[in-house]
Amino acid sequence: MGTPDKINLPELICKKPGVTVRAASLVSSGIKLVSDQVQPYTEFWNQANQDLVSRSVDPTQLGKNLLIVIGDSSALGVGASQPELGFVSPVRDFLVQVTGEGCELVVLAHSGARVANGIEQFLPTALEVREYWEAHKHGTVWLISCIGSNDIFWTLSLAKLQRQLTDLVKSLPARSLVATLAGASPRAFASNAHLKKITNDNNMRIVEPWRNKISGALDRIAEDKFHPSDYGYQCMADAFCEALDKEMVL
Repeated sequence: MGTPDKINLPELICKKPGVTVRAASLVSSGIKLVSDQVQPYTEFWNQANQDLVSRSVDPTQLGKNLLIVIGDSSALGVGASQPELGFVSPVRDFLVQVTGEGCELVVLAHSGARVANGIEQFLPTALEVREYWEAHKHGTVWLISCIGSNDIFWTLSLAKLQRQLTDLVKSLPARSLVATLAGASPRAFASNAHLKKITNDNNMRIVEPWRNKISGALDRIAEDKFHPSDYGYQCMADAFCEALDKEMVL
């Protein structure tokens, strides 16, 4: 199979909120406000992805470098006042500033996504886009994996989750950035300890975008008391930018 002559990106899926979220939205205006963001924010990134697809027919119309993010609702910026105020756009802007080169952005995510979605749906697409970029642009491709926090709540078997995290990390390109999972529960702690070990074993860089700061902790959370706020996403972006030091960028 030859190198693709253009990028192909599937339409992002907009998953409807589950029964629990729909019920909570009836009694909490904050939960409803953030839940109502899912569809327009998904559409925003889907349009951005498809714009890149259109321009990829002529590689000269593309910036030299590329940032790919695979994730869940946090990759879509749900909870922020605008989708551009999630963590992905600031990281892309940081790369443009540091390198002095254009940097395109691909977001592969949907609300509620789990590690299995990352392995089965997002990563194969990411690797195809990376192949196109290496053939046509000869620039740098950075990949951020920020997925798995939903598994803390919905994947019952911790052993299964850890196996899936291992499979995901082993499938990522070398020197990818891998985010720890959100939460302070024993399950989150055990999963992150496992994640830190396998990223180190596989030449990846671990990032802790959910790290706690004593000051402004409440300001980091959106009105649904779950997703990050504008400030929370700024803190996440700062963590990823700090991980992208000169060794990874230049």
